[in-house]
Amino acid sequence: MATQEHRRPREGNDGATLRSEGCTGMSIEGDRKEMRILIADDQAKVRSALLLLLRHEPCVRVIGEAQNITQALTLTRAERPDLILLDWELTLQSDASAIAALRNIQPNLLVIALSGQPDARGAALQAGANAFVSKGDPPEELLAALHDLSPT
Repeated sequence: MATQEHRRPREGNDGATLRSEGCTGMSIEGDRKEMRILIADDQAKVRSALLLLLRHEPCVRVIGEAQNITQALTLTRAERPDLILLDWELTLQSDASAIAALRNIQPNLLVIALSGQPDARGAALQAGANAFVSKGDPPEELLAALHDLSPT
């Protein structure tokens, strides 16, 4: 069994945390391309919980954490993630076109919008999110959304 590579997070110029964690191996379905994920949420506990959950997923690498949209844009430019787990409330604090701004930097960026408000689903999907998961849903819902968007 392959072990994960653990490195100390490094900080970007604007205080965003960059992480580097290796792919844990092959999935049951066979070879899968590693998915590089950026976590953007203003709550440290939520970011930590997502990191803990994703750390156990094969071929998933969390490449950074952002506390706000500005950091998310900076990290997207620097790290070129495949997917962002985006706290929907962050987009409301900045600009409704946050997803468009992220995709201007990384055109094929996949977005899973997360929110504590399940009724935000429609607005998030209309704004361009590929999927929506309520923060109140069981972790399996997020993993299912991630796997649905995962390249094979």
